[in-house]
Parts: sequence; C-alpha cells; structure tokens
Amino acid sequence: MNKFKFFGVLFLIAVLVGGGFYYYQTNFSKSDVTITDWKTYTNEKYKFEVSYPEDWTLRDGSMTYTNGNRDSKGVGLDGPVRYDFPGYEKIGVRYSLSIGFKDFYNKEDVVTNYSGFIKLKEDGEQAPQPVTIANLKDDKDYQTAQKIIASAHLK
Repeated sequence: MNKFKFFGVLFLIAVLVGGGFYYYQTNFSKSDVTITDWKTYTNEKYKFEVSYPEDWTLRDGSMTYTNGNRDSKGVGLDGPVRYDFPGYEKIGVRYSLSIGFKDFYNKEDVVTNYSGFIKLKEDGEQAPQPVTIANLKDDKDYQTAQKIIASAHLK
C-alpha cells in the first residue's frame, strides 16, 4: 500500500509540474517575435546600440533631452502602419517607441520615453494621438517593442 501512495504522489507531482510548464508556455511565452536578421543601429558619439526589425523605421536624433547639466540623446522607432484596428481602418495606426538613457556618462539603465500605439495625423492635427487597445501585451508590435528595448545598450 505504501508503494501505491508513493507512486500516486510522484504521479501527482509530475502532473502538477507538467501542467505548470504548459500553463507558462501558453500564457507567458506568446511572443512570435524573433530577432534574427534585425538591423543594428550604432551611435558612436553617444556610444549606444539598438537592434530593430527591417519593417520598423529608425528616427535617429529625434530625442535630445537635458539630464542635469548634460545633454543626452536617444532614438525613436516606428513600427509599420497597420489598418487592422477597429475605428482606424482608414487612417491607420503604428507603434511608436522612443529610447534614451538615464545618463550616458555613468552608464545607467535604458529609459523608454514613449511606447505605444498612435494614430497617424489627420489634416489639422498638431501631433499624432495615442490609441488605446485591449490586450496590448498580446500584440506583435508591442512584443517587438519590448525586444527592441531589451536590445538597447551602451557600448
């Protein structure tokens, strides 16, 4: 009888571990984004690099800000224009991302100044407007942006 209890407990542990692994894979490893064949932008002056996919557009020099008495620089990136968002099928939206660093001189962490979907500017608008979507973390462009942020580093 003790053998049966032992193997029953062992079987139960195996099921729980297997179920936990399956749950993790299906709920937390959803990213279909791979970083193979990405471009790498290198800024020699400020000594940083960032990798991004070919269908994203780099806006070098789009972000300069003052950190204390020093100027720091970052990059902006835009995802491809998409027409699959309800209510934005005609105007289109894209994921916009701005990356900088807290302090280039002390080699601190990467700073994300903006990360989110924006609708494209329409006539008469001063600037693109942010777009809120449900299930943002499930979106491929959001997942791509997270990998771009993770790739950004000082040289």
